[in-house]
Amino acid sequence: MKEKEKSGFLNWIEVVGNKMPHPMALFLYIIIIVLGLSFILGKLGVSAIHPTSGETISVINLISLKGFMLLVPNFVKNFQNFPVLGVVIILGIATGFCDRSGFFTSAIKMGLYGRKGNIAIYVIATIGVLGNQAGDAATASFL
Repeated sequence: MKEKEKSGFLNWIEVVGNKMPHPMALFLYIIIIVLGLSFILGKLGVSAIHPTSGETISVINLISLKGFMLLVPNFVKNFQNFPVLGVVIILGIATGFCDRSGFFTSAIKMGLYGRKGNIAIYVIATIGVLGNQAGDAATASFL
């Protein structure tokens, strides 16, 4: 028998997803675009008016010395003022460690050991519900 060719929307998503560059490359592209736009818009003198305060906000060329001096001193402060970042980094490290050590695989096998196929669906759904009660930590560790 010939294997059916995949078609449809899900196949299109898979094909497009496989053609996407590495996430690190995407971030690098976005950084280059932002730097380029800040250079161009800064040279053009583009500005906007803040809707509530009425203050005029001008585009700062991030490639210039002024832009560099704005970024460097506030670099750590920007990370400190983003509260979710610490949780995401710690959960990423913990999830990677648990995945590489085989903890997740053995925990799933142990949780489903001796269960029939129909029960496995309910066990996984229960893990998802309990994870939802735990908050955002469950989403990161369940992935």
